[in-house]
Amino acid sequence: MTVLAIVHPTDLVATDLREKLNERLELWQEMRLFALDADEVGTLTEVRGRPALVTELEEDSFVGVDVAFFCGDLKRLQPILATVPPTTTVVLISADIDANAAWPVVIGVEEGKLPTDQPLLSPHAAVIGLAHLLHPLARFRPKLAAATVFQPVSVLGKDALEELFEQTREVLTFQPPSSRLLPCQLAFNVLDAGDSSANLEAQLARVLGREDLAISIQVLRAGIFHGFGISLYCQLEEDPGVDAVKATLAASGVIEMAAADALPGNIDVAAAENILVGRIEKAGGGYRIWALIDNLTRGGATNALGILEALKAPIC
Repeated sequence: MTVLAIVHPTDLVATDLREKLNERLELWQEMRLFALDADEVGTLTEVRGRPALVTELEEDSFVGVDVAFFCGDLKRLQPILATVPPTTTVVLISADIDANAAWPVVIGVEEGKLPTDQPLLSPHAAVIGLAHLLHPLARFRPKLAAATVFQPVSVLGKDALEELFEQTREVLTFQPPSSRLLPCQLAFNVLDAGDSSANLEAQLARVLGREDLAISIQVLRAGIFHGFGISLYCQLEEDPGVDAVKATLAASGVIEMAAADALPGNIDVAAAENILVGRIEKAGGGYRIWALIDNLTRGGATNALGILEALKAPIC
């Protein structure tokens, strides 16, 4: 019998994960839902087609739990992690986990059996997207990967989405935009993320097993609701040509190639399981690739579900 737990189950990625788990009942038999916030306690949801309540965390909450998914920021999760018994496999779904504090896993890129003696990390959506783009190109020996990533507001949660809605209405009605959770007006705007990308670069290097690969990731905050846009420039030791790069990516099983005359954007990957790749062109001795990934599905819940599938054999 497989027992699951989800901490902060009303988080956007966690909500999508719960829906996917309710479609894969063969993977588990019991699910426990634990709150991070007092106002989350008592939230009514559905588990295996029956009503279920989100309950308060207690010292023994994880006794008998096989796999626990932790959603939210690390500062709030850290004290709870100390209460998890060693028999429970921890899967962290958080954007700010240090690359050395957990084992980052991108399903479809990770090879071999997953460790169960340390926390597993479903990485930042940008890392998942870039890993799926670079992993198939390993045959051409990448030597440089530089990416600019456009981050949606949904990474900040439901309240931030509501604020972006509100800002949009205010701008369109010529009112001063309010800023409570967002740093300033993000509607119709693009900002630097203001954070170091070193951790994302370290996560990507570990996922790819390429500590020698020169990686640069710039994250920009965009006034969009869902979906990451990724502009990747990569240099390869072997120059295969644009057609070979396209064919290699298309054969990955996770990547969908947009039509030649299409101009794909983040709305084209809403609720999509695949990564969408648009134009690929040669530039400056390398290749420029435009790609999009939904941060709630492939960049979030789908990868977390894949981790459970990979763990299923030893825990059932």
